[in-house]
Amino acid sequence: MAEQQMLNHCMMYLETATGMSKGRGRMAEATPEQHLELCCMHLTNMEEMCRCETIEMMMNQQGWTQQQMGRMMGMAQTLPNKCKLEPNMCQMRATMF
Repeated sequence: MAEQQMLNHCMMYLETATGMSKGRGRMAEATPEQHLELCCMHLTNMEEMCRCETIEMMMNQQGWTQQQMGRMMGMAQTLPNKCKLEPNMCQMRATMF
């Protein structure tokens, strides 16, 4: 499974936690906590040095408005911390297309 697909739960967590859920079928029925748990499992299985880069790539592929991106980036930066993983915080830059 590609890293991007594995991070669907991370994306769903961020979307449901910020009220920006796009409703993706059965995945949308899970609670933010369930999505976070599955997201953490995927991040745990990833090499530490790849976590932030992968989260940043996931974030920059979403096509949100600048305001939406700001809200989501703030939460995405702390995903490793929410999962009790290192690094605690990711430094990310939003790429607007």
